[in-house]
Amino acid sequence: MSAVSLEPLSFKIKDDEKTWNVEYDIAKGSISGTEDKPQEGEQQLSSMSFRRYLLQLHKARGYPNEEVNVRSIWAVFVDAMSFTMCFWGISGVVMWWQIKRTRPIGTALLALSVALAGVIGYVMWIEMIS
Repeated sequence: MSAVSLEPLSFKIKDDEKTWNVEYDIAKGSISGTEDKPQEGEQQLSSMSFRRYLLQLHKARGYPNEEVNVRSIWAVFVDAMSFTMCFWGISGVVMWWQIKRTRPIGTALLALSVALAGVIGYVMWIEMIS
């Protein structure tokens, strides 16, 4: 039997006027919160850096439950783009396979690509767990 480490869950709650940093300690069953005040020179959440904006777009997932809004339109575009990219890749492999003289070099490049993707995936996994 192994011991399980339960890290506190941290998240932000926003009401009409303020934002709160909340921490829920699962092991103790306690909850605590502090008001999230912008640091010196930092503006409120209404302004977001371009990097953070791109990260939020990248991390956004799922469809909103009730209303159709910009986020649900974004989700449709992301799904359509992923379908298009998969179709593009599969159709490219089918077209490549039809040209017999390019099969040997294409097979080598495809194998190299799969190997490189595996190495990059493994290195990213190592970085994430450390």
